[in-house]
Amino acid sequence: MVTFGVFRFDPERLKLYNGTLPVRLAPQPAQVLRLLVESPGQTVTRDQIREALWPAGTYVEFELGLNTAVNRLRRALNDSAENPRYIETIPKTGYRFLAPVDRPAAQASEPVPEPRRQWRPWALALGLLLVVALGGRWWWQPAPAKPPQVITVALPVGAKILDLAVAPAGDQFAYIVGGGTPRVYRRYLRENFSRRVEGADGATAVCFSPDGERLSIVTENGIKLITADGQAQVILPLKGQGSEVAPILWTPENRIVYSVGLGEQAGIWSIPATGGAPQRVLSNQVKPEGVGFALVQQSLGGRLLFHQRLGPRHNSLWVLEAGKPRLVREGAMGGSVGGGQLVYSQDEALYAAPFDERALRVTGNAVELASGAGTKGWLGAIAGLTSAGRLVYLEPAALEARRLAWISDGADPAWLPLPPGEYEQVRISPVDPRVIALVKREARSRWSASTFHLDTHVQKTLLTTPVTRPRLLWAPDGQSLVISSELENGDFVNLYRFPANGKQPPVRLTEQPNFGQFPLSWRSMPGPLLFAEGTHPDTKADLKAYSWRDGTVQTVVATPQWDLDGEISPDGKWLAYASGPAVEPRIYVVPFPNLSPVEPRFIAPGRAPTWQAGGRGLLFSRDQQIWQVSLPGGTPRQWAAVGGNSFDYWSRPFDLAPGGRVLTMLRPTPVASQARFIVIDNVADAYRRAGQ
Repeated sequence: MVTFGVFRFDPERLKLYNGTLPVRLAPQPAQVLRLLVESPGQTVTRDQIREALWPAGTYVEFELGLNTAVNRLRRALNDSAENPRYIETIPKTGYRFLAPVDRPAAQASEPVPEPRRQWRPWALALGLLLVVALGGRWWWQPAPAKPPQVITVALPVGAKILDLAVAPAGDQFAYIVGGGTPRVYRRYLRENFSRRVEGADGATAVCFSPDGERLSIVTENGIKLITADGQAQVILPLKGQGSEVAPILWTPENRIVYSVGLGEQAGIWSIPATGGAPQRVLSNQVKPEGVGFALVQQSLGGRLLFHQRLGPRHNSLWVLEAGKPRLVREGAMGGSVGGGQLVYSQDEALYAAPFDERALRVTGNAVELASGAGTKGWLGAIAGLTSAGRLVYLEPAALEARRLAWISDGADPAWLPLPPGEYEQVRISPVDPRVIALVKREARSRWSASTFHLDTHVQKTLLTTPVTRPRLLWAPDGQSLVISSELENGDFVNLYRFPANGKQPPVRLTEQPNFGQFPLSWRSMPGPLLFAEGTHPDTKADLKAYSWRDGTVQTVVATPQWDLDGEISPDGKWLAYASGPAVEPRIYVVPFPNLSPVEPRFIAPGRAPTWQAGGRGLLFSRDQQIWQVSLPGGTPRQWAAVGGNSFDYWSRPFDLAPGGRVLTMLRPTPVASQARFIVIDNVADAYRRAGQ
């Protein structure tokens, strides 16, 4: 095993690790890495790589194959050709590995035994002392570690935990319960009940003051300070933009530091806790490998720890010191320092590693503290850590048991012969309505895309991936599907065409390195493929069209709002889409392609517009129900009381069959549930136990 930077590489098994986390690396990029680390600082020529990877007699388009292998390797190492940290391109010659490579020292030879000597009195005394010491060590075994404390709280029907903060003294924590109007609760560890915080309704993020007496919250309309008696003071109006603000931090210097995800103000900002003008601390950085969203985590003696997100699986921790950012840990999502440990999440698991707070560096290997923790999406784990090392985190919820059903106008659901599961998308074949395509969450960090025949019950898995929520779309002839995937170790999901029979490999369609892409609508061959692309730092999600003739991509709709759920009409002349704030989008219709351009026509509030036969109307989702509106100029009416659950930004919750029936995903009947918080008193002890 050799090490360089934050990576470890096994040249024999061709396995790459970021710390303790395995990094997916195809065989050819792994072989290129082996050649480079075997000669660090020296140029490895293209001919040398060709001879190693493609022996004589092997036919391959060498230049394309080598460039692809090196690009995949750079993506795996979070490296770039423009500013290389690991792989430098030597023009027209080859490549050179820049980072120092550490190899394990050769095993020392066995020592030559010394001549046997007679025992002396002092040696006997030393032996007796050793026996006594060992006996004392056996007799005085340390007390067993205190097991983690489990705190269970009741939740209202359909509610879930949105955020969590731990007081600096570690004596209490605060949490936000979503579902309806979000509410904030405080829980003292010495008590067996939670207290609702007055004046904090509508909160989406929460943190404690340095003395633990007050709270600061983010709502849709402002950042507020909440006193112990429920008095609220707005220190920063947000004017309906609060959904873009999180996380939030109250520093010992009595300042509120917060992150803005998107728009012109994207980055980290600071404001006095007494109110005043915000000051920009750090801007989001647009890099060759993606947009580096900066998310504040912790104040460390005037230095700021922040999490940078570049892609679904590329996250890192940085520290901002004297205005200059410095990398602390690759492969870390969120993170806090306490008790001599750095605790962070990745792939929904919690890890800890020894940390030197003065030098701001990791000093040992990371170990897994918990195989799962509740998460708040791209912000990391729902967890908090005190400077003394007390950790509180949310236990992950079980997978939701959704079901699939046919729904007709005014009729009861007709259930499909599929077991309950956490289904995320369903699409009906445009050729045979007995064949459907599914996206399903199989485990906490594993998703699948497959086809299923409703009569034969034959299921074919096309893709499994650790990247959240792949999305799919049938080709008009029903012979293939377009799926958003991160194949080839890409940072973001791009579009791939998968044969429906699963017998041929997928074909990559797009090469966007900075933003995810999700297929939406494809009416005719070789007509345009409509897809959503996001998240852009300025325009959020946009609608784009892929041309099958030349592979080019054109922007169709791009506003400063979220542009989602586009679908082309059956005659190919109109486009229906949803646009607006993520919490309350509106449906519009424009000509397609809108070359003039024509001002979009507002239809109704809602999401997921779907054209009915002949383009005579639209079905859409609103308030977890399905609605219908006739075109042009009809009044929306409720079409079905169920079936309109929108599970995320990138896909509709239902699909429309040629006969007019809807195939949808239905949540089980909501019931009251519980949330479990795990309290670890000493994270350093937990680290030692986990590493044994």
